[in-house]
Amino acid sequence: GKLQQLIVDLTTENMGNKVGKERFIKLYAEMIVIEIIRFILDKRLFVEQLATNSNYFKDPRLIDIFTFIKNNLSGELSNAVLADVASVSEDYVGQYFKMLTGINPQDYIEYQRMEMAVQLLRTTKFSIREIGKQVGYKDTAYFCRRFKMMFGIPAGKMRRRESLMNI
Repeated sequence: GKLQQLIVDLTTENMGNKVGKERFIKLYAEMIVIEIIRFILDKRLFVEQLATNSNYFKDPRLIDIFTFIKNNLSGELSNAVLADVASVSEDYVGQYFKMLTGINPQDYIEYQRMEMAVQLLRTTKFSIREIGKQVGYKDTAYFCRRFKMMFGIPAGKMRRRESLMNI
């Protein structure tokens, strides 16, 4: 598909010796990253996928936690809050979630928040600050650092790349 073509184009550009080669390689690499992010978002390839397909995840408490997280990304999602949702102790909720999913709840929450942030960047004109708040980050600078750490590019730059590619 499109991702394979981008990789072929990047490889071809890299083997050539044309003017602007470095710039093209950088742009192709960024487009590949964005295509991978789009693929993940489009396919929703994460824990919910496993949850709906596996007998291992038939525990209704886990489904309640997933649903609560998805519906409350802008709010507080501490282990104490999740423990109340699942009717387990705060000490146990992290172990319980990780035992059933293989990931700790705070990592899962951050992934969900960043997934929503990318959707908002792609589909709205909200400021980076507003998007950060909508996905549960009170501190814009912290949101920006975490976004860049997860995706390798700043949120504003991802939005600019998106708008350039949609021309």
